[in-house]
Amino acid sequence: MRTNYLVAKEIKAKLKGGKVALIRPGEIVSLDSEKAEPFIKTEKLKPLVMVENMHPEGCSKSFLAKKVNLSSLNGVIYFASNECVAKELSGKGIVCYTADELETLTSKQFRHDELKKIHEIKMVFPGSKIIQ
Repeated sequence: MRTNYLVAKEIKAKLKGGKVALIRPGEIVSLDSEKAEPFIKTEKLKPLVMVENMHPEGCSKSFLAKKVNLSSLNGVIYFASNECVAKELSGKGIVCYTADELETLTSKQFRHDELKKIHEIKMVFPGSKIIQ
């Protein structure tokens, strides 16, 4: 059975035809459990579960990340379930928002230009947090 994994450390993978692909931290890959096992043991992969609906409290207790392409922000962002996941992603230069930040963003009525400014700040200051 194939499972999704978050790439925690760079992986070199051999492809059909002998080519080598470089898989960078922060990417999500889908592999059979047996093939993923050696990478999990060396902490290059971490199991990742993606969900559609979950209460923020349950989300914060899980190891989850959701990759989202946002044309309105001209890029890719990740929604991380908790500070541990966010710290790992932002440490690799990936812009991410926690479940708590998502709740703050959705509970307020931010204009598009305000959301863009928030995103720009998170790009310039990796690991910064939205607290209000």
